[in-house]
Amino acid sequence: MWVSALVALACLGVAIAGPTELNSGANLNPVEVPYASDQVELREKRTPGRSWVQVLTAYDSGEDDDEEDDKPRRKHGHAADRPLYLPLELPIGGSRSRGRILPLLVLPFSAGAFHRTSHLKEYDDRPDQDNENYYEESPTQRPRRPTSRPPIRRPVDRDHQSEKPDKICSGPDDATSPPPRKPSKTRPKKPQYPSYIRVDQLDQTAAKPSFGKTASSKDLVEKFRAQAPESPGSPPALFSEYDGSERVPQTDNTDEVQVVAPSHSVTNNSTTSRNSFQTQQNYYTTSFGTGVRSREPMRPHFNRSLVLQGQLTVPRADFTETYTSWYDAKSGSARVNFYGGSTSTYRTMMPDGSVQRLEMRVDRSGEGQVRRCGKAVSQQSTQVDRAPPALPDLELFTFAGYEQTEGGRAERWRLTETPRAGERGGARGEALTLRHELLLLRAQGDSARPLRYTVNIDSSVLGADCDGYQHLYLDAREIDPDSVFFTPNIDELCDFVQPLNASSAEHLARLEPLLEFTLPHRDLRYDEAFQRFKTEYNRQYADNTEEAVRKNLLMQHLRFIRSGNREGATFELAPNYLADRLDEELEELRGLQLSPENTRAETFPHTRDSLQKEEANLPDRFDWRPRGAVSPVRYQGSCASCWAFAVAGAVEGALFVRTRRLVPLSEKCLVDCAHPFGGNGCKGTWPSHAYDYVQNRGLPALEEYPEYKEKVDTCQEKNVRPVTRISGHVNVTANSVTALKVAIRQHAPSVVIIDAKAKSFVFYKKGVLYDDRCAKTPKKLNHAVLAVGWGQRKGEPHFILKNSWSEAWGERGYVRVQARANTCGVLARPSYPRIQGDDILRDPQGSIRVRPRETDDYEDAPRARGARAGAPDADYDDQD
Repeated sequence: MWVSALVALACLGVAIAGPTELNSGANLNPVEVPYASDQVELREKRTPGRSWVQVLTAYDSGEDDDEEDDKPRRKHGHAADRPLYLPLELPIGGSRSRGRILPLLVLPFSAGAFHRTSHLKEYDDRPDQDNENYYEESPTQRPRRPTSRPPIRRPVDRDHQSEKPDKICSGPDDATSPPPRKPSKTRPKKPQYPSYIRVDQLDQTAAKPSFGKTASSKDLVEKFRAQAPESPGSPPALFSEYDGSERVPQTDNTDEVQVVAPSHSVTNNSTTSRNSFQTQQNYYTTSFGTGVRSREPMRPHFNRSLVLQGQLTVPRADFTETYTSWYDAKSGSARVNFYGGSTSTYRTMMPDGSVQRLEMRVDRSGEGQVRRCGKAVSQQSTQVDRAPPALPDLELFTFAGYEQTEGGRAERWRLTETPRAGERGGARGEALTLRHELLLLRAQGDSARPLRYTVNIDSSVLGADCDGYQHLYLDAREIDPDSVFFTPNIDELCDFVQPLNASSAEHLARLEPLLEFTLPHRDLRYDEAFQRFKTEYNRQYADNTEEAVRKNLLMQHLRFIRSGNREGATFELAPNYLADRLDEELEELRGLQLSPENTRAETFPHTRDSLQKEEANLPDRFDWRPRGAVSPVRYQGSCASCWAFAVAGAVEGALFVRTRRLVPLSEKCLVDCAHPFGGNGCKGTWPSHAYDYVQNRGLPALEEYPEYKEKVDTCQEKNVRPVTRISGHVNVTANSVTALKVAIRQHAPSVVIIDAKAKSFVFYKKGVLYDDRCAKTPKKLNHAVLAVGWGQRKGEPHFILKNSWSEAWGERGYVRVQARANTCGVLARPSYPRIQGDDILRDPQGSIRVRPRETDDYEDAPRARGARAGAPDADYDDQD
């Protein structure tokens, strides 16, 4: 359908100077029309009484032209059988200016693109989603900044929309009709990230905290030597029956290849468990008994194809890693499965002499299981490329005697390396002494089967046994392998493939993880890693002694992190600004001291029976952050004030529930002023003492109290008015997932007490933390954090915790912990503050008012009928 649109194309003598008196015989068209009689007829039809719309309507319906008008139409060749233009005389002036007209041309064209209703879109009122994987990926494009004005809701009448006329012009007859509404602006798209994420900082790296001056170098060495591993016989993370999702993609089936020789193991079946190494009294030295001196045997070689089942223990790094390795002595190909197949590495000798290496790692830190692979191809293989994995090069060893074992008389071979200071992996000014010892059984000829391989490292700076590791070969068999077994089908094995460079030390460590634990010297890649760490975190150490301590700590932590990621856990570890810190220094980041409560806490207002009924109404996901109840993550520093940060955050959330205003409150006030109520400043405090202070004295706004410093200053409570008090605090029912969910959702973000000593927590990067090495009993808990919500992964719930270790830690300062397993004791002692109407003392400047739509349009649970949108739920709407 064609509609008409007005275009003022030409005016004859009236544009500027004024209207012109036109005679009856004047030509009305600026373009000479070939048929003058047609002009006269058209002029007679277009009398001044006809409106614009009447003319255009007549034109659309064809009433304007009689049969004689076919001549100009056909002559101009209009495809729709209409003239290319329509001359029109527009009368102007009043009754006194009779005879004054304005000649115009009307040009018809399609105006479908200007359809008025095309600018109106149906309003999208779908709820925002509580996104949990918030910081896994950096955005490729920054989302559009949302406008501060709420979008206009304009409903669309689908039944009558097409019946409305598309009027674009109006004339005298339409004077009483309302003018057409201007098309509304298109509602801006929602940002790609939840509203609690500061979009303007997405492309910025989180600020890395710095550390002040440390203790003297002598004290650092003493603390380093006194630092003992917690559980060196355990893997980096322990899983329990609550880990319902799949973890192991393949099994260590040693029968996949033909066994041609019986098994030989260093221990009998009763001691070949995963933690059998724990039975030894000293992890840094080996006690082989009295060696039997005899004639030196011929040098053994690992020249037979072998399958080894072993475990690697690194005491200083505090973990034991299990592995199974297959080795083809004929070709030099090898394959190693770690932790039952959660990570596998392949070394394949290609027909052209090149070496293809592949690492496959199961990543469960996201919503599902992903097999991530790294692949590298070396152009030409060397003798090192063909060496068996998990075994040292015996060409460097010398015979040191015999020892009687259950499997027979074993040979002891030793190697001692003493490089100069600063060489072979030593820090600047540090000379290392590496003592290797291999215990093996002699097979036919010069063939050997390993039993145990131990390395102890002494340092001229750090003393004896500053480092070390041990391979315990639980099973060793000769095999007749098939080359297909060592050739991975990458298309079937991998979901994602990353190209790697085997000449890079870091990449080679991924492709051959056991290599560094078979070298005669310390892996030199730690020299580069240490330099990168110092540059990234702007570290400046006092002297060579401190540098030796920090380098050793970084190396052990990197070992722990890489081994932990090979487990295929539901979380991922990564080095952070804490990677060069002693355990004693990390204690300053915790700071919880168990003590009796001065004021008795209130009883949780939900019985276990009522909790069972409420459990069905709880959503799978709930998060206070997109609702505006949580302030940004802050950093407590070397002051053990986690209790102050957690309680201040809980009071902020409770105040938000009451007022729908987010007012960041001062944790520094609690550090400085809570002493009369049991607060210990930077030495650790039980959260109930902080609750007591807020209940009696109140808590001021963050921006009004002096800035936070990592020390106790003079209390300024008399100079700064508090914003709110609390009426009391409530201890939530312990060891109940439902109780903590109800407390978070119906009352406020809640304080939870956890164990933050486990290295899996210290170096947590993303995912759902799930580690039974993390303590759960109340007496072992040492850190206070804020529970702001919960989520779910593959049917297993987890809680979202806000830490006070800066945004450079974890998921921009947050951690998710498995709920039902009570990971790190999250269910042991939860609590929350309770605020009534008269507790709120004032509304400070700078408080953020949150619109109801941003807080209450999340369809995460059924709302009671008749409940007002934007109002707190009836469960926590106290009656004042």
